[in-house]
Amino acid sequence: MNTEFTSRLISKRIWVPKRLHNNLQNNFYEFKIERGNDKINFLSRLSKDGRLVIPKSFPFENGEVRVTARKVRNSARPKIFLTKTRIDLLGLIPKKTLTDYEILAIPKLNKILLWYFASKGRPNEITINRYVYSDFCRLLGYYRAEGGKPRISYRRGREFSFTNSSMEIISDFVGLFGSLSDVNLLKASIRFSDKSQNKIAKIKNQLINLGLPPDCIRYGKGGKIRDFNVRLYITNSILSEFINNSESCMRKICSERKWKNFSIEYLNGVISGDGSLYVWRDKKGSNHARLQIFEPNKSALDDISCILESFGIRGRILNSDRKMYIYVASLNWTNCLLVYKNKLAGLKSNVLKPHIKGHKRFRPMSLFLLLPRKFTTSDFRKITKKSYGYSATWLKDREKEGLVKKIGKEDNKNVWLLKDSAYDLIKILKSLEA
Repeated sequence: MNTEFTSRLISKRIWVPKRLHNNLQNNFYEFKIERGNDKINFLSRLSKDGRLVIPKSFPFENGEVRVTARKVRNSARPKIFLTKTRIDLLGLIPKKTLTDYEILAIPKLNKILLWYFASKGRPNEITINRYVYSDFCRLLGYYRAEGGKPRISYRRGREFSFTNSSMEIISDFVGLFGSLSDVNLLKASIRFSDKSQNKIAKIKNQLINLGLPPDCIRYGKGGKIRDFNVRLYITNSILSEFINNSESCMRKICSERKWKNFSIEYLNGVISGDGSLYVWRDKKGSNHARLQIFEPNKSALDDISCILESFGIRGRILNSDRKMYIYVASLNWTNCLLVYKNKLAGLKSNVLKPHIKGHKRFRPMSLFLLLPRKFTTSDFRKITKKSYGYSATWLKDREKEGLVKKIGKEDNKNVWLLKDSAYDLIKILKSLEA
């Protein structure tokens, strides 16, 4: 049932009759303000002193107005919001802000309108897509690695931001944000050193081609910058708190060793943004690979360590002198294949290509490229031109690793079958040759 009354508008404020205060203060309402043929609609609540503040963007002069209030229902958050490939973002929206204000979520078709009422100022509302896919977790990983902290700025609220010096990562981030909301909301700030000043025009054009408004791109020289960096940001408290809560929730879910596809995407963002892959050869000629992740939040790094452990990568967390924790893991043959296959480190994963090809296990494993799906021990010897002793040992070792399976005998010869894991390995080996 709608509530209607007549009042006076003075300096963007409308005083509401006392008999209506309780209802309008305790619930969200969509208000319609009318004067003659002019009207505006907006979401709000009544302030504690009985005032209704209209948005600054509505150009109404002082005078008598007609007010209609329609109660708006806040949507319940679903407890089950994940499927194998899709996320219902309504389940990741917190019920209250960090400052304890109730968050209003209104789903409509495949969109969600988010807003909250604050005692000072009027927070900006935002509309996001309700359903996203697993690559949304890559955006959350980027945010974990290079996102800004949800601090409150005076008269601006909280800010959602991401900073990086790789245009490939910036482009990927903007594309991922486009699956969440409107790219036109993004603003950019470019900081550069003296030697990189000639790159600014190209970087600005790239950002415009990605969909950012030209008048929302600023640039200037910055101290302690080797080349350049790009900071993407939106001044919107509700978006900042939503992304912060989503990252925390999805990280916890992934650390419970479930939803492998979400975990892979999340790690891709974290390692691409704040990780390093090192490969080197020691004095004896042996290849080595190491993964490092830098993170100031110990709890978050513990969760990331659990996610990596679910993929068989085991490392340790060290203290740094700069209020930073460092995750360090040495990568064996299987770990390197996993990181390279799933691109867990994004573009950084490519440094593993020569390392894998130079690994001591590459040559014996490359024999899979020669084998048919089904073969005998004798066939293996003829195809690979290896001795009987080598062939028998190789097949037994691969059987223990779950790559081949002995399925019987034909003419008194052992018959072997390639398992699905062997075909996964063959795909990786072929990609290394490309």
